[in-house]
Amino acid sequence: MTELANWIAREVEPATFQMVEEICRRSFGFRLLTVLRRIPGETRDVLRVHSSNPTEYPCSTRKPMERTAWAKVVLAGGQGWWGEGEAAIRWAFPDADLMLKLGLGSCLCAPVLADGRTIAVLSLNGEKGAYRPDDLAPLGAIAQLLKAELSTK
Repeated sequence: MTELANWIAREVEPATFQMVEEICRRSFGFRLLTVLRRIPGETRDVLRVHSSNPTEYPCSTRKPMERTAWAKVVLAGGQGWWGEGEAAIRWAFPDADLMLKLGLGSCLCAPVLADGRTIAVLSLNGEKGAYRPDDLAPLGAIAQLLKAELSTK
């Protein structure tokens, strides 16, 4: 798995992730920004290919998201998701305990779409109250900046 993650990371220009991070920092702020990539040829897990906090959320980590209700909305449905508070975080993420321990109580997720299919997800996490549902549309536009880099990898 590390080989796949390294390959994807090598293929995506670090400047692309840095640009998206800076736009998100200025537009919304965040405590944690991650990019989760669907693994080509697999349907169950996603792979973290970028993290603003690689100590707590390292890249090359598989995340079992496909069987979650969140996956039905974001991965299968191609829709953005806003979650607020402990119940929403637990509903969406298998690693909710770590997220809550780090004070992450608000989340925005926007799919990166290619040919109508979710190929990756841009996720912002902040303290409770950091985001609103109105933030989904602009985050979705920002997420599409990753499309060219991730759609051919």
